[in-house]
Amino acid sequence: MTIQEIMIETRLPDLFLAPSKMNLAEVETLSGNSVDAPYILRDSLQSVNGIDFCIIDCPPSLSIFTINALVGSNYVIIPLQAEKFSVDGIVGLQQTITSIKKRINPNLEILGALVTQLKPQTLLTKTIVPVLTKYFRIFETSISDGVAVGESHLAKKSVFEYNKTSKQAQEYEGFIEEFLNELKK
Repeated sequence: MTIQEIMIETRLPDLFLAPSKMNLAEVETLSGNSVDAPYILRDSLQSVNGIDFCIIDCPPSLSIFTINALVGSNYVIIPLQAEKFSVDGIVGLQQTITSIKKRINPNLEILGALVTQLKPQTLLTKTIVPVLTKYFRIFETSISDGVAVGESHLAKKSVFEYNKTSKQAQEYEGFIEEFLNELKK
């Protein structure tokens, strides 16, 4: 099954989704036994025409899905929360990205980390964010902690459709602009 076969239109013009069609644990078990496993997504993406961006949302683990996404991508945006567990996982992620760039995908580039669910006045945030900058470029835009994103998920809408005037929607809009400007460099 190709990406084009599963892509569905959304309420937004020129925005498509490619939803998961199988039980992800089952797919991981089946594909993990294949020598071609790391290349499945890349090969499928190469058959897609007329798409400017393909944003791949990965699980917060270094599973075969994340490996596939890294093999098939040009850029990586790392969403991180300003908490200890995010810092703990950075070293493994950085090593994996470096290895994939060296051995499989020389075009892979980390654009930066996007800090989400930010609580700027907390001691934890003031301590962790400077630590994160030792590992990755941190986007200037961050996404503050708030209810708009969670409520939009519940309503099955984007945060822009749900509450475009919310602080989080405005922050995501700022991030999109920063992301697009970064690609122009």
